[in-house]
Amino acid sequence: MRKLILMVNNNLKTLNSKRETLNSKLKTRYAIRETPMRGQASTEMLVTVSTILIFTIPIILLLFALSQYGQEYTAITQAHATVRIIADSINTVYIQGPGAEKSLLVGIPGNAELLKVENGEVSMILRTSGGTYEASNPLLTNASAGSDFSNKSGLLPVKIKNENGVVVVYG
Repeated sequence: MRKLILMVNNNLKTLNSKRETLNSKLKTRYAIRETPMRGQASTEMLVTVSTILIFTIPIILLLFALSQYGQEYTAITQAHATVRIIADSINTVYIQGPGAEKSLLVGIPGNAELLKVENGEVSMILRTSGGTYEASNPLLTNASAGSDFSNKSGLLPVKIKNENGVVVVYG
């Protein structure tokens, strides 16, 4: 009986050692899968952010260029309207005769360099991305500027007077 017990114990020890050997082989074979994948999440995030930036940066630059073009177009349109209003008012005051006067509130764009009244026309010079731009409107008479209109922007009060047949513009 004792021999039987010793034989069973030896068999159990042999089985246990074989089991441990198999377990250690399995652990070494699949040890890579037990460690967490730290670099994969970082790489995926980097690729995702890079892809988003690659598509959004050109769109933002395009929108900026279109916005700048829109602002310049608005400033040119405003300059034409301002010059036309001033010229029409000068012509009206001239036709009404000596002593006539008119007050206006006109909008000068932010990129305006100069508003001048001379040589039978009212003109405004603007800075644009393509260089300078001049908006002008003809007059019925030779008017003169009674004050300096350079480097002014925003809403500007303008007073137009007919002083003995000579129209003078004050700003």
